[in-house]
This record gives sequence, C-alpha cells and structure tokens, in this order.
Amino acid sequence: MMRFGLLGGMFAGGCALVACQAISGLGGFGLQPGAGGGVSSANGGPSAGGATTTGSSQGGTAQVGPGVTGPTTSVTGPTTDVTGTTTTGTTTTGTTVTSGGIGGSSGTGSVVDCAHFVFLSEAFIYPQTSLAEADVKCANEAAKGPFPLKVKWLAVLSTVAAPAGSRIIPSGDVCMYDGNNYATVATKNFWWSTTHQSPIDHRANGVYDNFPEIVWTGTNPDGSTNGENCKDFSSNDGADKGRMGSSFAANGDWVSTGSFFCNGLHPIYCFSMPMAVK
Repeated sequence: MMRFGLLGGMFAGGCALVACQAISGLGGFGLQPGAGGGVSSANGGPSAGGATTTGSSQGGTAQVGPGVTGPTTSVTGPTTDVTGTTTTGTTTTGTTVTSGGIGGSSGTGSVVDCAHFVFLSEAFIYPQTSLAEADVKCANEAAKGPFPLKVKWLAVLSTVAAPAGSRIIPSGDVCMYDGNNYATVATKNFWWSTTHQSPIDHRANGVYDNFPEIVWTGTNPDGSTNGENCKDFSSNDGADKGRMGSSFAANGDWVSTGSFFCNGLHPIYCFSMPMAVK
C-alpha cells in the first residue's frame, strides 16, 4: 500500500510536466484529453506567417495515492530501581569485670564486680618448689585466661616467714572464670574462712576439673601457716608431710582437708593481687 501511493503521486506529477512541455514546444497543436485530466482546447488566430495556434491546456488533477503510515514501535526498556539494603550490625556488649580499680577484662555473662581472681593450676608440682617459683607458674598459666594484665599472681602457699594470709589480702570479691561467667568464690571478708560460695574447681582457661584434686597449701582456713608444710616447701621427701586442700570443697576443706607425703605431685591455687600503681 505504501509503495502504490508513492508511485501514484510520481505519475500524476509527471503528466502535468509533459503537458507543459508540449504546449511550449509544439505551438498550435492541442492535447487530447488525458486519462486523468480535463479537455484541452486550441484557439488559433490568423497570422501572417501562418496559423498560430495558442493552445490552452488544462492539466489533469494530480492524485496522491493514499499513504500508509507504518506502525510505530515504542520500546521502553525496563527500569530497575535498586535500593541498597542498609544492614545494621548487632552490637554485643561483653561482660565488664573490674579488678580493684585497675582495669577489667571483657568476657561473657553477667556483670560481676571482681577485685581478685583465683583458679586451680594445671601444673602439678613437687612441694620443694619455692614460693617464687610457684608464683611464676601461676603467672604463666593465667595468660590462658581472660584476666586483667596489670595484676600479680601468687600461689596460695604458706611458709613460716610468709603465711599466705599475709601475702594475700583481699580488697573485694574473689572470682573464678568458669568458661562463661565470673562466679564469685568468696566475698572480701570470707576468703580466709570456712565459708566459700563455690569450690575452686576451674582452670585459668575456664575448663572445669571434674576430678577432685588434692591441692598443696600448707595453710589453715584463717590464712596462717600450718605446721605441716613440707619444711617451708623445700622438701619432697616421703618422710615429710604437707597440708592439703580439696578443689571440691566450699567449706574449710578448700584449704585444709588433711596432710599428704611431700613426695607427691599436686596442683596449687593461684590468686591475683593488684599491682602497686607507680
């Protein structure tokens, strides 16, 4: 349809152009009626040189074929509206444990105001180990647990010259890390007593020792030195004896449950004291 319309328009325009050329070039000759045009008439007047005919031509009416308008395709691409998702992270607040005003350690569980920490050593020692050597063992093991750094670790051992009660003087609650929480073992005034809130049965890393241990102490429940202390913890002779505590006891047996020969390997209790602020 589009093609036919264009050809029709071109043909009509062509006929009009031919008619004009014929009139201009042939003089008095007229044109016969065209298929699409009107009647041509010729009226000539006398002329000295001959008959001059002036033709008058009425061209046919040009017909413009119907145009066909092709379909207009409008393609609108999909619009994607991407809105970024804002993720708000969860803020987890760990347990704040204060230690004698020096600084705390972050852990999990409830908030407990702990001035000191205590644990059962993994190391089994002979009682000939000196107090200084036992203190070092405690400090090394404490590094495995979530404890404050600015503290000094002391073995709960007594000699005649240095009773544990004079080396270890609590200023607040004594706590034990049980793997999830800092459980109170004893309050300030009941550390050296026969009444604890919990046995000392966890290692520095919070692992529970489910086997009741006999612990070297050489100490009485009030912190004084017991007469049986493996000669001030200088002997591992089977003829000598040392006072022992029980890691499963919360009464006075925690520190003094009986005596044992000094040639045996047993763990010790380790206790934290704040360092002096310089």
